[in-house]
Amino acid sequence: FAERNKMKQVLVSDLSAKKSYFLFDDEIVCVGSDIDFSTRNNGVNTYVDNRELRETSVSGGKTLYGTDDILVDGTLLEKTNSFTAPKGYTDPTWIHAENFGGYYFPTGGQVYVNKTFRQSSNDGDNTNDDYNQINLTHSPTNGSHSFYELWISHGQAPQNGTYSYVMLPEKTPEETKAYTVNPDVKVLASTEDIHVVREETLGITAMVFWKAGSYGGITVDQPMILMVQESNGVYSLSVSDPTQKLKSGTVTIQKPLNVTRCDSELTVTGDNKTVVKADFSKTPGKSLSATFSMGTEETVLFDFAEGRKYNSTVYSFTDYSLAKNWTVSGSAPTISKGTMALPLSSTG
Repeated sequence: FAERNKMKQVLVSDLSAKKSYFLFDDEIVCVGSDIDFSTRNNGVNTYVDNRELRETSVSGGKTLYGTDDILVDGTLLEKTNSFTAPKGYTDPTWIHAENFGGYYFPTGGQVYVNKTFRQSSNDGDNTNDDYNQINLTHSPTNGSHSFYELWISHGQAPQNGTYSYVMLPEKTPEETKAYTVNPDVKVLASTEDIHVVREETLGITAMVFWKAGSYGGITVDQPMILMVQESNGVYSLSVSDPTQKLKSGTVTIQKPLNVTRCDSELTVTGDNKTVVKADFSKTPGKSLSATFSMGTEETVLFDFAEGRKYNSTVYSFTDYSLAKNWTVSGSAPTISKGTMALPLSSTG
């Protein structure tokens, strides 16, 4: 592939980072941590986007390319073929790109926006033809193209670098701004051990365990990915091993749940807590799921003291402890000093 597409490795790198992507209903949450390149004095960037702009305009007989609206916290950037230098912003809240949508930066960061200009020709000489050089599967054409770049800088030789941003496809500038005021998602954890994102409107908590550990009443014995949803008394769990290296894994939920459905690769046990054992051996990479009822099963117990076991009548004794069925009759239940009295009558 590298030879066919004229690609070559340009840097032997020990750059390392932990990155997670959480896809919900109308947003994509991107989280990164443990970014380390301390062995070299090189800059490190996380690219948020890089795309060709679509809009053009003609003014005074001159064509401008890439005239799509780009806004940073509501400020419209200049409409030119390219920027003379990248534009830097410290802790912006949101950015919007026409024909894509919005980006929300919940933790800010050093963010850069740039526009570059590319030209192509069909003269058969790609020596100075940077557009055709990066579009090797397309026939050379004459054209001019403006590209939009968006990235987060982590500086020179970073250690323990982090970032988070939310992609909001197809949202308008107004919708993007409104979302940042009251976002649906929260990044709850972004460490070298775990990434956790909560989608409030869906009631979903997604967790990436980079190693065995615990979070929010859930413990795993292996690195794995979990997604939990609590809604209308139903607790839903999905678990997977995207590395496809594990044979099995165990998830312990620190509360009792009543299983109502689970995949055959899952085994559920437990009394005052719920233990879910996953068999990954036959379905590498597959998400395994189970649903539970969060309601407790109520049981009414009748303790007939010996002195009150029988009801004396004129002609006989009735042993109510032998009754198989009971109904509530008469007045409504009453509660006094922590005891609820049910007016019962035997029906057989």
